[in-house]
Amino acid sequence: MRIDDYHIACASAALRTNSVPDNAMIRSIKSNYHPKRSGDIYVVFQPDVFINDFDGLTVSSTHGSPWRYDTFVPVIFAGAGLSAATVSRAITPYDIAATITTYLNIKPPSGSTGTPLKEVLAK
Repeated sequence: MRIDDYHIACASAALRTNSVPDNAMIRSIKSNYHPKRSGDIYVVFQPDVFINDFDGLTVSSTHGSPWRYDTFVPVIFAGAGLSAATVSRAITPYDIAATITTYLNIKPPSGSTGTPLKEVLAK
């Protein structure tokens, strides 16, 4: 790993105290940061830089970078009465449970905060 592989490094203390600029990159970092599970420094690599050796453990993929290409995860719904549709707007994983429970006409899980995807449920 070379120093030019890094795009930004941000101290966790700065994230905790909100002593960081308000911009799209930092907002993305903050939504992926967890004070009890994240390290002391949050490192963002340059776009398209992939580090696959983490303390001797070889990995084939990661998620959570703030780059736009890493924020799209395909979600596929299939079943009776569902038509093909593409959702091109931002959604969250929470919307999956909300969509499934609405489709099945059952009560959502306790604490569910998602919004059903109208594009999936349209008939």
